[in-house]
Amino acid sequence: MNARSDGGEERSPAEREKEARRAYRERNAERVRAGDALALGPTTIHPRLVELEAAGLVIADPPMTDGQPRGGVWVRYRVDNEAVTDLYLRLGAAIGEF
Repeated sequence: MNARSDGGEERSPAEREKEARRAYRERNAERVRAGDALALGPTTIHPRLVELEAAGLVIADPPMTDGQPRGGVWVRYRVDNEAVTDLYLRLGAAIGEF
């Protein structure tokens, strides 16, 4: 490594790439693609996620706008816990469990 004029050390391109890959892995360590976790392809998962989003059971970021495609933007989904809990309680009441 060589010293930089600002007192830090200059890293080689290989070291910078290694650091970038490590940072990427750390940021994504907690995220698992739904398809990978369920061993299903994206053409199976996507329509179901759209249905769950339309039903209000998952929240998408960025949200769907009038059914328009998101233009290749990666969408992150999270469960709407309140909506799922409400649905679960209504189901339980309907079948006499609660």
